[in-house]
Amino acid sequence: MGADFAGMDYQKLRLEKLFDCLDAFVVEWDAQGEVIYVNANLCELRGCTPADLLGRSVFETLFPGKYADQWDQARMSFVRSIPVADYRATFPDMLGKEHTVLWTTALRTQASGRLSSVIAFGIDITELSIAMHSLKDLTQTLEKVFGVVAPA
Repeated sequence: MGADFAGMDYQKLRLEKLFDCLDAFVVEWDAQGEVIYVNANLCELRGCTPADLLGRSVFETLFPGKYADQWDQARMSFVRSIPVADYRATFPDMLGKEHTVLWTTALRTQASGRLSSVIAFGIDITELSIAMHSLKDLTQTLEKVFGVVAPA
């Protein structure tokens, strides 16, 4: 049985290395909402180490203060064990600059069907969000200048 545990540890290390190489944010938390894994990219953005986040509330730690209300809907879906896909959230980096991140989640369940943990993957879409707002502003300007209505 010791070899099985050693094999599982090796696989876990391989996955963690893979997650650290991704151009994405990865965080896993248990059924109580406590962080059990966070990848290097998310730590770098937040200006912390994994040790700073492990065992702490994912909602309070990654989405503090005014950002916490964004996760109310997501938090309820986790309570009901429903994965969330294409969820946009904004949170600050270590300098306070806001980033818009598109998240998707996968649920890990026990044999009984009970939630074991949630793994969330996020991509920083801040630049895309800025471009979309600029395009919307340009469309509104064109509508005013030329008196036309652009397609929605």
